[in-house]
Amino acid sequence: MVNKGLQIPVSFTAAEARSKLGEIIRRASGKNPERFVIGLRGGPKAIVMGLEDYLDTIAQVDPLMAEFHAISKANGNYTMTMDEIDAEIAAYRAEQ
Repeated sequence: MVNKGLQIPVSFTAAEARSKLGEIIRRASGKNPERFVIGLRGGPKAIVMGLEDYLDTIAQVDPLMAEFHAISKANGNYTMTMDEIDAEIAAYRAEQ
């Protein structure tokens, strides 16, 4: 694994990354996620990392959104589709 702490990310040129994109995505989002530096014209230009890794290490979670998520999960509503959410909102508004 090449990611957390002081480990150095795996480097690819843009051409290599283009031809190995599927592999890079699988490795970035696997059980032991890796991060990748993509270089262009001899210098680093981009980082590829898995979504969970990004959310855990970089993205700032709004405390209010975290509370909403916890409530939603406790109520079993965290898997609702947008159509179900819209219907729930419409039903609530109809009651008002």
